[in-house]
Amino acid sequence: MVDQRRRRSATPRWTPARRLRLLRTGAILAVILIVAWQCTGDDEPSDSTRSATSTTAPSANTVVLAPATTATAVVSDRQLPSVSSQAGAAPIGGKIVIAGGLGGAKNSTKRVWSFDPVTRQTKTLESLADEVHTPAVASLGDRVLSMGGGKAKQAYDTVVSINSSGQSSATATLPAPRTNGAALTSPDGTSVYLLGGHQGDAADKTVLRTTDGTKFEKVATLLHPTRFPAVAMIASSIWVIGGEFNNASTPIVQRIDLAAGTVKDVVKLPKALTRASAFVLGGSVFVAGGRTPDGRSNQILRIDPATNAVTVAGALPEPLSDSTVAVLGNTAYLFGGLAPEPTKQIVTITAQ
Repeated sequence: MVDQRRRRSATPRWTPARRLRLLRTGAILAVILIVAWQCTGDDEPSDSTRSATSTTAPSANTVVLAPATTATAVVSDRQLPSVSSQAGAAPIGGKIVIAGGLGGAKNSTKRVWSFDPVTRQTKTLESLADEVHTPAVASLGDRVLSMGGGKAKQAYDTVVSINSSGQSSATATLPAPRTNGAALTSPDGTSVYLLGGHQGDAADKTVLRTTDGTKFEKVATLLHPTRFPAVAMIASSIWVIGGEFNNASTPIVQRIDLAAGTVKDVVKLPKALTRASAFVLGGSVFVAGGRTPDGRSNQILRIDPATNAVTVAGALPEPLSDSTVAVLGNTAYLFGGLAPEPTKQIVTITAQ
C-alpha cells in the first residue's frame, strides 16, 4: 500500500494553471506553423498568378530587334598600299581579300591584297594571272571566287579561286564572259550568286548560282540589264540597286525572290544611281555613294527590307564612287574609289 501511494504521488497533477500554459504553447506553435506554410508553400503560382505572368513577362523568343535606320561613316587612319577603284572584295578567315581593280592610271591590275580589320594592315598576296577590273568577287567556304571581269573592252569568263593562304588558281569558266557585274554570298555561306554586267557586246540579265565554284545554274532573269549595280542580300531576297546601261544610269531597284524565282521592280531611288556600294548592316540594306546625273554622291541611303521604302540614313565624308565594299562582323568597309581622283582611303561604316 505504501508503494502504491508513493507511485500515485509521483504522478504529475494537471492543475488548471498548467493546462492553461499548455494551451497557450499549442496556440503559439499553431500560429508559427501557419505562417511558415504561407511563406514556404508551393512554388507553383495559382491559376490567376500564372495567367498574369504569361501575359506580362517578356520572352527571349519573342523579342524582335528593329532594323538599323542610320549609318555612320568614318575615314580610317590607315590606307591601302596604293590607289584603287573597281576592284572586288570578300571576307575570308577574319580578313578581307581585295582582287584586281584599276590603278592610278586607271589601268587594270593583277594585284591581290589581304586587309586585316584588327591590325588595319594590308598585305600583298600572290598576283592574279591576268590584269582585270570589275571582277565579281564573293566568298564560298574557305576560299574567295573572283569571276569574270575585264580589261579595256575585253570581258573574261575565268573563275579564279583564292585560298586563305593567298594562293590563286583558275579553276573553272563561266557560261559566258561577264564584266561590270556583281556577286554575293548567301547568308548561310553555301551559295554564290552572280548578276548584272555584260559580255563585252551584249547585256547579260541572267542570274547565276554556284555551290562549288565550278558549275553555274540559272536561277532568275533580271527585268532590266544593268552594269555596275549595287547588290545586297537578306534571307532569300536580293536587291539589285540602280546601275547603268547604254550610258544611262537608272533609279530602279529590282528585287529577286530566289524562293519563287521571280524578279520585281519594287521602288525607285530619289535619283538615278550607278557605281554605288550596297551592303547589309543591322538587318537593313544600305547604299553608299555612287554617281547620279548631278555628279558623285556622298549620301548613304537605306532601303527598308519590309516595305522597300528608301530614306537617307547618313553621309560619307566626301562624294565617292567605284569603291570596293565588304562586310565583316558589324562593319562595312569601303576600299578606294574615285573622289573624283583615285583614292587609297578606307572608310568604315557602322549602323544604328
